[in-house]
Amino acid sequence: MSRFMNGVLNKVHKSVVSVAIGLTVISTGVFMLRSYEILFVPVDQRVKARQEVNELLNNEQLLHSEE
Repeated sequence: MSRFMNGVLNKVHKSVVSVAIGLTVISTGVFMLRSYEILFVPVDQRVKARQEVNELLNNEQLLHSEE
């Protein structure tokens, strides 16, 4: 029984470690993409895109408030 539990714990530990490594890689990639966007996308283009998103969100809220 002890060997069985030891094997189960070993497998669980390996999967937890692999999930942690995967999440670290994903978050690092997202951070690098955000840094790339901040460094290389012109500011006025980002501001314009953000304004468009805000307008779409406002239109969506207006539609829901009229219903």
